[in-house]
Amino acid sequence: MKRFKIALVSFSLVVAISCENSDDTDVNVGENQLLIHTAFESSSFLGTHEGLNNPEYTNSEAFEEVAYPYTYHFNNYVFVSPNFYGDVVKRYRLDETGNLTTDGQMVMEENSFPSNIYFTSETKAYISLKDKAKVVVFNPTTLEMTGEIDLLGTEYAIGTDNNPDPGAIIERDGKLFIALQQNNSFATSENGAYVLVVDESSLTIEKMISDTRLDWVGRPGMQETFTLAENGDIYVYCLGSFGYVQGQHHGFLRIKNGETEFDPGYVFNMTDLGIDGVEGGVTSHVNQAYYDGGNTMYVTAKAPALALDQDFFRERPFYSLKLDLINKTAEKLDIPLTNFYSGDITKLDEQLIFSVSSETAVGLYSYDLGTGQPSSTPGITVDGDPIYVMAIK
Repeated sequence: MKRFKIALVSFSLVVAISCENSDDTDVNVGENQLLIHTAFESSSFLGTHEGLNNPEYTNSEAFEEVAYPYTYHFNNYVFVSPNFYGDVVKRYRLDETGNLTTDGQMVMEENSFPSNIYFTSETKAYISLKDKAKVVVFNPTTLEMTGEIDLLGTEYAIGTDNNPDPGAIIERDGKLFIALQQNNSFATSENGAYVLVVDESSLTIEKMISDTRLDWVGRPGMQETFTLAENGDIYVYCLGSFGYVQGQHHGFLRIKNGETEFDPGYVFNMTDLGIDGVEGGVTSHVNQAYYDGGNTMYVTAKAPALALDQDFFRERPFYSLKLDLINKTAEKLDIPLTNFYSGDITKLDEQLIFSVSSETAVGLYSYDLGTGQPSSTPGITVDGDPIYVMAIK
């Protein structure tokens, strides 16, 4: 993938920090185990909840956010990145009982599209400014900006817009791997898969690696774009332009432990994978994912045969699948079809939790990892589409 110019600056990004707590009201009194973020057509709501022992969750005490943000949990913090709905990255704090309070914000450049956030320690994190072709380095504890990687107009941009569109990030063995989405429109990309390799200590760009077998590294806001397996291999999810570009493919590539190139012997092409029980047999892209170890990943993936009107709220074309990343297989799970604004997955004790907005019920379904059996109804009902669910205990 591409090579980058990096500027370790005192910070000339037109970036401001505000650490004032505008609202110190606790959200949801009690021993909360789940972070729940629900969406409506014009806004979303962030709160916490006791867990499966309480079957109902409402937004009555939740914090209102933009319509479709990206949400990240790190230690006792929750960060909300506004997508293209704004330039303010908000931070919330979780107390010892799992209650939320507002706890500061960072104001990014105007029209910068703050998206993926990746944390390497309590003092160092990265946020991709997709539309400004920058990766900002900051301290997640103090919210101080400490540097940036500037990619605008560099040789790493494929196509004609001079912007390689940085996205998801992961660190392994002192190197950052940064997804370059290479968008030529909001929902489509140039052909191929591109990742930047950067020395983390010096922020020196080493190289860009590329592959032609799959297309568009990363799903915006989806940190599971990069999955670090127990043996040190990195699985790299490629979106394939949501299935909108004929000839592009979605699925997984691999960067083996100790290597900084794509593994020429591995590709998991999901576009051409027939899956029993999926309408039309094929999927166009993965919307959310959860890695459970042992090269097993759970995802929600779209069947284009069920998405004729492109109505993200009312159509429900997303199946829940269990993937074997080594054997390159997919198994449909008996969980209701859901829409674009849901389908997140987390793990609470020995239960996987799937967020679902189906035709008959909206809420959180559980999946028993011991028996392989899903619940027949939501263990928790919610208001709005559950775009994110995260275990916080």
